Amino acid sequence: VSEFAQALGTAMENHSANVRRLVDEFRSRSSDSRIDVGNMRRVWENLLRQVEADAASHLDLAAVLQQQLSRPTLEASFHRKLQSKKVFVHRDAYEQVVSKTEEKLQRARLDYKRAYGALLTNDGGAEQELKRAYLESHNAYILQLRATNAITERYQFHCLPGLLGEIAEVYEELCGLACKCVAGISEAAGERASEQAKRYQVVAKEAQAIVPSNDLQALARSLSANATPRKPPRRLYVAPTPPEQIPMERISQIPMLRDELVPTGISTLPLMEDLKHEYDSLTQEIGRLQDSLDALVRMQRKSAESNLYTKVAELQEDISLKRFDLGVAQLRLAAVQAQKELFGGGEAGQPDGLASRKMSNGSTGSPKLKWLKAFKSLKTSSPTTPPLSDKGKQATMYHAVSTVVAMSRKSLESEGGHTWREYTYRKITPCDACGQVLRGHSRQGVRCRGCKANAHTDCINMVQPVMCPSLAPKKSGGIPLLRRQKTQVSAEETPASDHNVDAIYQVLKQAGEIRGNSTNSPPTPPTAEHPPSGAAPSSARASSHPCSSSTSGRGSGGSTSGTRPFGQPLVLRSQESSSSPPSTSTSLRSPDVEAQRGANKKR
Repeated sequence: VSEFAQALGTAMENHSANVRRLVDEFRSRSSDSRIDVGNMRRVWENLLRQVEADAASHLDLAAVLQQQLSRPTLEASFHRKLQSKKVFVHRDAYEQVVSKTEEKLQRARLDYKRAYGALLTNDGGAEQELKRAYLESHNAYILQLRATNAITERYQFHCLPGLLGEIAEVYEELCGLACKCVAGISEAAGERASEQAKRYQVVAKEAQAIVPSNDLQALARSLSANATPRKPPRRLYVAPTPPEQIPMERISQIPMLRDELVPTGISTLPLMEDLKHEYDSLTQEIGRLQDSLDALVRMQRKSAESNLYTKVAELQEDISLKRFDLGVAQLRLAAVQAQKELFGGGEAGQPDGLASRKMSNGSTGSPKLKWLKAFKSLKTSSPTTPPLSDKGKQATMYHAVSTVVAMSRKSLESEGGHTWREYTYRKITPCDACGQVLRGHSRQGVRCRGCKANAHTDCINMVQPVMCPSLAPKKSGGIPLLRRQKTQVSAEETPASDHNVDAIYQVLKQAGEIRGNSTNSPPTPPTAEHPPSGAAPSSARASSHPCSSSTSGRGSGGSTSGTRPFGQPLVLRSQESSSSPPSTSTSLRSPDVEAQRGANKKR
């Protein structure tokens, strides 16, 4: 655009024909661009049409175009040209760093494979040294592998987007300068040609309304529609293959290593300390580079505001170098960070390939959550409806309990017959399925309420429900009676024969009857001539305690109450006996007790 303004001023000095030829020339140059940048291209074409229509415009615009528009625009955009060139140079340098890292990885891989083959082909001498060399080559390969992956990821996710961000920054500023120049040309031409003022004002408004981010978004959408996004390549750990003609016994003697560091003794600690020192130094270096870069950017911005474009161009060189140094330092920091994770990521890998620890997951579907869900699913009465009666509440509670019982049965069937609950173990407890220890601080696993089986959450299905009380058949017959609850037994079910009554029970029963019926006379022991009178079959009221037969059957008027034989089931009094008046408390008191109470009253 700056060159166009300069050439336009020269053309306006010569002739209108030259202006037409110039417009055609620049139109052909703009049509050679491979990428359409959107609004900027549209404004540019509109400007060419207006200039072509005004081929016979005023010649006095040449000085204005050359002195006020062309040269300032060219000077203001010169440092951005340098920046755009440096961006592509830096991209090539980044790719060289990545390729060198790949070459180091290949060399480390060859050394690793060579050490492994030497260890396998060793006949017996210097085996410890070969094994140590094998482990060190393995560690070097793992470190280089992590560094290569980290550098590649850093380049793809940070360095390359940073370069694209610089390109976007260059485009935004150049777009602003170009639009400003176009607007100046249009305004100058509009001042000289009043009849064409409206058309040039439209071009100026279009140029001023351009948003560079919209063009970048359109360009990104056009590129993303054609290219498929892909992740950066990540190198995987590849174990060395044994050479040919090596027996399996010898191969099995060498431990199989994984994608992790192997403790080799004293040599591991200096390596970790070196990584820490390198990490600290890189962090400090990145901080210094970032501070210096921010200072240079501020100086460049102030110089641009002061129209010191020569200084701006000089500062751009330093800014580009600082950004490249910062990117390289961040790549190295990413590699060191990835290598440090091998030391600080937990315990070192075990060569024998032990399984990882199983931790219980408290987020699995437990029966407790099912119970809570069942109670929450109950429909509550709305405020407008009258409150439910006692029968309605009982029906609602019965429905809730039925739902919970049904869900517990379903969960019992789905869990293989066990009643699993989350449990916190205070001692070391192994899993009954896999045999591994239940690890963790709380809720390490689940425990069956019936058979007390212990298992991981993942091993529930492997525990066989053998002799689990939860699988025992339920007893039929409803809710069992309480200890002191009364029941009824038909008269024909009670034993009625005298020869089945125990002799000791007859003596106790006779003593109770004599104590209840006599008030002044002392009780007489039973004799053979006077058999007990309560041996006949009758329904009686018994006490809840099994030894309370001596006090049962007390009544006024010397009525005899039937009792059950010793060892027979407890029965209730018949309907007639239940309607008889209860005995008074005075008939149960002995003369000695009455005399003692009278003496107490006198005192």
